[in-house]
Amino acid sequence: MPGLRQPWRSRGLHAAMSVLRCFFRDFCHSFQRPVADSPFEGYPSQFLHSVMQETIESSRRVHRNDLSGPRILLPYYKGLSEKIQRLGRRLQFSVCYKRGPNLRSLLRTDKVKLPIDKFPGVVYEVKCSCSASYIGETGFTLAHTFSQHVKNLKRYKRPNKNLRGQTLKQPRRGRPPSLPPLVPMERALAASAVAEQCCSLLRLTADEDIM
Repeated sequence: MPGLRQPWRSRGLHAAMSVLRCFFRDFCHSFQRPVADSPFEGYPSQFLHSVMQETIESSRRVHRNDLSGPRILLPYYKGLSEKIQRLGRRLQFSVCYKRGPNLRSLLRTDKVKLPIDKFPGVVYEVKCSCSASYIGETGFTLAHTFSQHVKNLKRYKRPNKNLRGQTLKQPRRGRPPSLPPLVPMERALAASAVAEQCCSLLRLTADEDIM
């Protein structure tokens, strides 16, 4: 080929080597295959073999220099990320890059923003007047979880009033309870730590009133 006798420009040489590395990635382990039978017929054989050898050496070099230190995830910034990567090779840590937010994600406003008490799967804290606090985690929404705590508190207070001999202002409809009052009271306290704390304060207040 007459073009091969002339010296290649630096940009064209790097582009050709990059293309050949991509094509030879799947063929770098089969040196027995003749170059004339490959789809790269017409290129200098010495140049092809040098690219193949460089590809194999670079892949071995990557496995040999696999860093055992920590791995840091950073957004990519041109120029700065390359310096951090070179610094990581010296200090034995690896750097992975993530894609930053694009213009569409920054300007998009069609997402429905739910209030905090409507998000499922939250960690919440309940503070008591006695400076005690309860931290819990739920897979439901915050409003549903607090309604469950209130229901368990009511399930404790109804049989507790019956146990103390206090009658309700409005009698409950339906069948009378078949279990002794202590059973639903214990179940309500076991199901909710918030109800247990409230009931302990109620008992403490009642004892102070008696004294």
